[in-house]
Amino acid sequence: YNPQPQVDYNQFAHIIGMYLQAANNRPAPLPAERPIVKEPERFSGNAPKKLRTFLLSCELVFETQPRTFARDETRIMYAISYLTDSAHAWIEPYRSDPNPATRPVFLNDWQEFRAELIAQFGEIRPEQNVEMQLDGLMMKETDTVRNYAIQFNAFARDTGWDAVAL
Repeated sequence: YNPQPQVDYNQFAHIIGMYLQAANNRPAPLPAERPIVKEPERFSGNAPKKLRTFLLSCELVFETQPRTFARDETRIMYAISYLTDSAHAWIEPYRSDPNPATRPVFLNDWQEFRAELIAQFGEIRPEQNVEMQLDGLMMKETDTVRNYAIQFNAFARDTGWDAVAL
């Protein structure tokens, strides 16, 4: 009497072959989906309040396409492509300078470029403007508490005041 079962190696090889074929025929995993974000609206430089939205829109594009926008220079070129009117007139002499050694640092560093845009086209005293808006905020009869709270929280965040002051 032989207690060990007989192994049919041909059948075993056939089963392994079928398994490997099935594994090779599996569809490739789908690439991770990126959220689709809206392209930024063009920024003219004529409406300082729109600069914040413009920068946020650019940064959302950068975050959803990190490989495309891995380099600061690419981010800056992208943002420049959306500048019009006075904002474009401001950047044009810097971009057309044929000597890279004389170009300003802000053309190579996104944070510097962002800061320069804010210095050139942002609100003069944004904290003071927000404080005045917060001070004048009133809930209209036709408005909802939710809309009032959204406006209040947006203004409150930008004042830099702590919870006690608010």
